[in-house]
Amino acid sequence: MIEQINNIKQQISNECFISKEYIRDLLELLSKINYEQFQYLESNQFYLSLKALDKNSLIETALKIQDQYQETEKSKQSNQQQAKPLKSFNVAQYLVEEYEFSQYFFESKIFSYEELNKDLINRIHKLKVSKKSSFLISKDAKEIGERISQIPHLSDLKLELQQNMIKGIGAVGLGQGIGTCLNMKSLYINLSENSLAQGEFSGLIEGINKCENLQNLSLILNQNNLAQNSIHQFGVQLGKCLKLNELYLEMNHQKLIDTSCQGLGIGISQLQGLKKLKLNLQYCDIYEEGANEIGKAIQNCSKLENIILQLNGNRIKQVGAEQVARGIGNNKNLKEITVELMTNLIQTKGGVFIGQELANCTNSTSLSLNLVANSIGPQGITAISQGLSSCSQLKKLNLQLDSNSIASEGLASLGVAISQLQFLEILLLNCYTCKIDKIGGIKFGESLMKCTQLKRLEMNFQSNELACEGVEGLGRGLRQCTQLEKLVLDITQNKSTQQSISSLFESLSYCQKIKQIIMEISSQFYQSANILCPKIGVLRNCTYLNFLKIKLDSMSIGQQYKNELKVEKIKAQKFKRLVCLKFN
Repeated sequence: MIEQINNIKQQISNECFISKEYIRDLLELLSKINYEQFQYLESNQFYLSLKALDKNSLIETALKIQDQYQETEKSKQSNQQQAKPLKSFNVAQYLVEEYEFSQYFFESKIFSYEELNKDLINRIHKLKVSKKSSFLISKDAKEIGERISQIPHLSDLKLELQQNMIKGIGAVGLGQGIGTCLNMKSLYINLSENSLAQGEFSGLIEGINKCENLQNLSLILNQNNLAQNSIHQFGVQLGKCLKLNELYLEMNHQKLIDTSCQGLGIGISQLQGLKKLKLNLQYCDIYEEGANEIGKAIQNCSKLENIILQLNGNRIKQVGAEQVARGIGNNKNLKEITVELMTNLIQTKGGVFIGQELANCTNSTSLSLNLVANSIGPQGITAISQGLSSCSQLKKLNLQLDSNSIASEGLASLGVAISQLQFLEILLLNCYTCKIDKIGGIKFGESLMKCTQLKRLEMNFQSNELACEGVEGLGRGLRQCTQLEKLVLDITQNKSTQQSISSLFESLSYCQKIKQIIMEISSQFYQSANILCPKIGVLRNCTYLNFLKIKLDSMSIGQQYKNELKVEKIKAQKFKRLVCLKFN
């Protein structure tokens, strides 16, 4: 029995598809098992369903059948009587329901629709076609659409067709096939890096519009150099998918002029039932008016509960930032908000506008704001902080402020706002190269003293000027975070000293519920592991600590240092529950 299974596995692994001879071998093996409905195995359904699946799925199925056969034999031996028939095992149905069909389903050399039993087709509800980088042309895309149209009960479809040579007419063919699937509820299509610019592709969404029950739509169209009028028409047609609850649209590295954004805005604003929207338009040369259209569209989707807006690498200034923020601020039902505006042209006034609108997000529980590499400045972050103080329901806050020169004034105001968020449990704060000095560290530490409910805290203050006093100030704040379970802290290149780092470890010893610590510190004061490791000995009071990682910046650890670390790691085994200790 086992030898036969191994032979079949070897034969399958050596072939790109499964031949009829191998199927007969498996059927002969199956004939030794007493099934109540063995006639199902005698039909072509078993053969065809195997042909449609990849080799790993077939191997797993064969092994499952082997296990059932062995159980039958054991039963015979233990009871010394003829085994009862196993529970009916409908192989064809099992394969259809347990696995997503692979690309083999769409290769004409392997599969013929004329042979396929209608009963098997009717069982297909979920289908995945993965043909990335497969040199597909428009004709192939149209054929896939035709074959999809022959599956009447399809409700969940995933097409991974990126990095091919499909033109606009091929996308239209896909849309026509998808449009026949009236039971479709969830649809994912990735056509990134194709040739959709050649020909009209808006017919894709026209076909999708015919799926009257569609609730979840994901369209990935990156790097296609689409014509601007096509994008406008595409956006308008998108607005006809009236039953959508979730929309994910990604068009990165695609130039979007004002009229293109207008078309997208018109379409999105018509989707009144949207609860979740993810709009990924990074590096699209979007200017003020384009951002304005996006903001107005978001404002009209009044039922939104979750929004992810990725506009990194565009040319958005003050007015554009204001309109985007206003669109979000006027949605009172929003619970989770992610806005990414990294490397735009937003200055202090834009930060003020963002802060004013954030004050309206009073029902939000999660907020992520990425303003890296703009010019917000101290006044801009102060306005944003004032807005944050009104978000009283926040449980998670993620602020990416690198390269914004917020200075100590800005960090201090941010600390005051955070200290007023009584339900905040997760704080992620990046302030790399923000011109923060020791006053900022001390003031922020004072605010941390009031954040007694924090469970996860990640802070990056690399390349500032906290100095010894600023680091110690942060430590005093951490001492009061008694509910803290995870800390990630980067204070490299801050002119700290051995004394300040020792003080920081001592403060952490008061966080007795902490489980994970990842800390990056300057190595200039720790040329010997015998100096560094005793400093962390105070953490023995943290009885739940199971992961501790100390990263030393810009340091090449020699053999002597490695030997010292081995000794110190052995000493660290005395820590209660500590199961992982890493250096660098």
